[in-house]
Amino acid sequence: MSGYTIFSKIKKRDNDNRFSHKHLMSKYPELYQNLPKEKKARERYENEQWYVIYSNNRDVPMVYNSQRDWLLCRDIYVSTLVIIGLYVVVVTIVGFTEINYPYLFFLIIMAVITNFGANRKANRFAYNVIAYDVSKR
Repeated sequence: MSGYTIFSKIKKRDNDNRFSHKHLMSKYPELYQNLPKEKKARERYENEQWYVIYSNNRDVPMVYNSQRDWLLCRDIYVSTLVIIGLYVVVVTIVGFTEINYPYLFFLIIMAVITNFGANRKANRFAYNVIAYDVSKR
């Protein structure tokens, strides 16, 4: 989940056009001051802080829609993996038919594409939460 590294990413690459790292630091100065050095503790801390911000903005249409998009892409990805697994199991164990390699190749390509899409949507969701919160008055 993108919330585990969101603030480190923003600090490292200040590339969102809707807000800047400087703007984020002015709104939440304690956030970066209290950032742990150890990776596991830092990821937990970042996710906790991100979740607090998300909880305050979860009903905002931009946040709600981006979360819905991420969940849809994630579910399509998982469904594709399940179909691949079931197809391989049914073909090898049951022996009902031979493996159709073009079909299997199609499913693998779909898994790669939907995985990529789900990751992009997850990042967009995490950034939308921060962007909305930073821009609030």
